[in-house]
Amino acid sequence: MALGVRDINSEAARKLAADNFNCIVAENCMKSAEIHPEEDVYDFTDADKFVEFGV
Repeated sequence: MALGVRDINSEAARKLAADNFNCIVAENCMKSAEIHPEEDVYDFTDADKFVEFGV
């Protein structure tokens, strides 16, 4: 199941994913443009939420 940041923050989407799927894929939060938007700037907030849910 592909999940976006909005899905990770939605309790209903989290339950749907946990109850019906055994594999998740990040839609955009793991793309380099999201994690490293400009030189010397990194933001792993959304990526960390995705990984935390997947564990």
